[in-house]
Amino acid sequence: MTAIVLTVDNVNHALEHGLSYLKYHGVETQSRNGPVLKAPGPVVTATLKPAQRVLFSPLRDANPMFHLTEALWMLAGRNDVKPLAAIVPRMGDFSDDGGVTLNGAYGYRWCRHFGYDQLREIINELRRDPTTRRCVLSMWDPGSPGASGDLFKATNGSKDVPCNTHIYFDASLGALEMTVCCRSNDSVWGAHGANAVHFSVLHELVAHAAGLPMGTMYQFSNNYHLYVGRADVRRLYDHASRALHYQPVDYYTPHLKERAHAHSLISPEEHYEHFLDDCTRAFEGTELPYRSELYVTRFFRTVWAPMMHAHAAYKEGDIGEVTRMMKTLLAGNVDWHVDARRWLAQRLQKA
Repeated sequence: MTAIVLTVDNVNHALEHGLSYLKYHGVETQSRNGPVLKAPGPVVTATLKPAQRVLFSPLRDANPMFHLTEALWMLAGRNDVKPLAAIVPRMGDFSDDGGVTLNGAYGYRWCRHFGYDQLREIINELRRDPTTRRCVLSMWDPGSPGASGDLFKATNGSKDVPCNTHIYFDASLGALEMTVCCRSNDSVWGAHGANAVHFSVLHELVAHAAGLPMGTMYQFSNNYHLYVGRADVRRLYDHASRALHYQPVDYYTPHLKERAHAHSLISPEEHYEHFLDDCTRAFEGTELPYRSELYVTRFFRTVWAPMMHAHAAYKEGDIGEVTRMMKTLLAGNVDWHVDARRWLAQRLQKA
């Protein structure tokens, strides 16, 4: 068994290289969810520019509203299904209690599950001692003997135990580097899809809060795979090239004809607590969470809220409002807005 490191600039680069590696080196095997193409050993993805987190591939067709909202939902420390099911209704299928909560919700594990807020403890320790090697963020709960732990739940049919188990923070060389440990990682939907957003958002928040520059994000995948039985995955797989050597790439290639700008989550003059307050506000049950005036931080007011406004209009069938939003508030080169336009346009073409 041989481990490999995929060194990439951003998530688009990572998906391309991950597919290529599995296409030419993967081994077909079975899983509880069907046939997979699996890497022969662990895979480490070293992302040099983790803030370039938006996946632009029209073939992959990721929903940017869902990816971003789920990451913010995590920072709010929640485990309720309802806010996510409003965007992706089938999220309830992964719940053990009939669509009410998610057992393995990462943000809930970070902030509440263990009886205290791990994130704030880690931020405080990094501020006190940036050279510390002891900042470990836990998601896997061994529990006590019996039904409380993840191992028991995993071996007794739970639909949702954490795939990503621990995160290490290290700023001993100046920039904050972050290593995410994953027991089982779907390269398409997990590692280089939703997880690239979830964990880079966490990474950026902790770096800003600790007063540190954001360094490389490492994703260690013990079992790195893709599901070969899915037609959408096969299309991606069939387009994978053989190039595996690192070379710098622009954020706007190969999928865009325009430049995309990675918008900072938190402006230099803003406090991270205000950003977390906005995360809380977004999921407090307000009827119109996309109203920009509800929020205090620039990212929520100018990036997330307009995206959710357009998505709500799309779900209501208000094509005129979707088109208006795409031409006005979503018209710039902010990475999230560029991909929101791409995602909405693909659906308007089918309408």
